[in-house]
Amino acid sequence: MTSYTSEELDSDWEFKILRSIRGDFRRPDLLEQALNEEAANGWVMLEKFDDYRIRFKRLRKDHSNHLEWRGNIDPYRTYFGQSLKDYNTRVITMVLGVTGLVFIIMIAVIWLATVAAW
Repeated sequence: MTSYTSEELDSDWEFKILRSIRGDFRRPDLLEQALNEEAANGWVMLEKFDDYRIRFKRLRKDHSNHLEWRGNIDPYRTYFGQSLKDYNTRVITMVLGVTGLVFIIMIAVIWLATVAAW
């Protein structure tokens, strides 16, 4: 989207993109929460790409504070809210659950049809 300035590249800045699986950044309260959590670890918002991604920067010297994890937030996290791994696990669990339920219903119907035929 926007490019890095010479000052940002020549200075000792580090950058990251914070992502939201569910587009949480469309909600002003969750956007503010994310910005406050990142600001606690020295990150400054550069740009909100969309409801799913925000770009941040901070001076590299601020990373010495990452061991403290102010507010119990990992300063190098890349996901806000539910992570991609958690989301995928949930989706797979739901798909397997529905598939299992359909299988059980099919077995019950076949069994009932067999019993009724006797």
